[in-house]
Amino acid sequence: MMGRGAVTQKESRTPARGMRLEPVSKMLWRPEAPISSYEYSTETVKVPS
Repeated sequence: MMGRGAVTQKESRTPARGMRLEPVSKMLWRPEAPISSYEYSTETVKVPS
């Protein structure tokens, strides 16, 4: 899924992926707000639409 790809890219880009991945993944992996998660990942990783 796109969310997963975004998280993977962010993990590679972020130096402290362990520290950043925890909170970021929680925000990105939100089944309640799929639109918000997509917007967030697009703003952070710039996912190609």
